[in-house]
Amino acid sequence: MDHTSELTLEVERFLTSLGRERQFSENTIAAYRNDLTQFVDYVLHPPAEDQLTPLSSWSELTSDHLNRYLGFMSQRQYAPSTVARKTAALKSFSQHLAHAGFVRSDPARELTPPRVNRFVPKAISVEEIERLMALPRSAVESGTPEAYRDLAMLETLYASGMRVSELVALNVSDVDYAGLRITCPGKSGRRRVVPLRPVALSALSAYVERGRPQFVHDGESALFVNHRGGRLTRQGFWLILK
Repeated sequence: MDHTSELTLEVERFLTSLGRERQFSENTIAAYRNDLTQFVDYVLHPPAEDQLTPLSSWSELTSDHLNRYLGFMSQRQYAPSTVARKTAALKSFSQHLAHAGFVRSDPARELTPPRVNRFVPKAISVEEIERLMALPRSAVESGTPEAYRDLAMLETLYASGMRVSELVALNVSDVDYAGLRITCPGKSGRRRVVPLRPVALSALSAYVERGRPQFVHDGESALFVNHRGGRLTRQGFWLILK
């Protein structure tokens, strides 16, 4: 097994444990995978100016590798929020290496993430919401499946307040038209029942009857689907919203 495979294999073992034992969401695990893959690339091919010997095993990992990696990101002007997120991934993975016996002590124990300023989200006004909703409402007159879907998504979000990650995780069976409610998948497998306004249920009904059948393949359970008939992703939703 080459060095790249050896290092990557342990990263995958760690990511598997996040989902199986700590019940991290798929989105969080994907972010950790991206962050740790970048770190693996750094320790395998460190810049010459950092004067680091490439790692051949995680047992060689030291706090110097981690600190130099933070400096590497700072020099390339990574946003503090990005560095903080990557630092959290490194600290968690470093603890895993210590518990698994790859290193005697946690090399990230003293690693300090940059301070990130937290901003209070700004809610858009009722007038802005009406302008936003007017676009898919007017588009529905064209009868395109995209218009039915987009209106149903926005009406559902507006009526329920659910997260986008929860919205795209909905299945067709989660909508209770008679009970005026929808079962929303939450974090760690928990589910909650959310009441919906008739206008949202009407938009959902129109989408399921007239829009979704033009997208979907047989056997697909997802409520909101992309143009290929598969479950819509968060990224796909944001592209539509944009």
